[in-house]
Amino acid sequence: MPPVELIVELHRIKTSNFKEYGHLVLNLDLLMVDQAKEFNLNKEVFANSIEHLIEEVPMPSLLFHSLQKVHENYPALNGFLSNVFVKLAQKKIWTDNAELWTAFLKCARAVRSVAFMAVVTQLTLEEFKEYAEYVLPTQPDLLIVLRKFVSSLNAHQQNLISRPVLEHISASEDVKKA
Repeated sequence: MPPVELIVELHRIKTSNFKEYGHLVLNLDLLMVDQAKEFNLNKEVFANSIEHLIEEVPMPSLLFHSLQKVHENYPALNGFLSNVFVKLAQKKIWTDNAELWTAFLKCARAVRSVAFMAVVTQLTLEEFKEYAEYVLPTQPDLLIVLRKFVSSLNAHQQNLISRPVLEHISASEDVKKA
């Protein structure tokens, strides 16, 4: 079985309990690290696998774990991952599955700036506030960092940010951190 197909199939496995899910995550992590280089996996294989997985219906929640691990193991793919987050947010994959929203929030918190473009350009104000509320306890400077991120964007990119989200980020200077 080709490596891309193997990774996609692992994500398709349905688990019936937390223990099974834990074993699946562990096996996927071992595959991603592949210190013995038995599987000939590299960043291109993971990028191709992710491209396939973001088109899956239903979206496998394990994908978000994989995105985080790819971020940790292959920093050269961060630009690619940023685009993946934008695509996932554009699809609003969590609309019919609250579990995917939670997975998105956890992963976005873990990958930090890699998810910023998706967070500021694709989330509604309500979703953005929920994201900020979720992330602030572990990243109290989030809104300051987001202000700097937004100011680093070119005019076209800044125009992609909804006015309410932009105002919330800008007004956050006066907001007390939790």
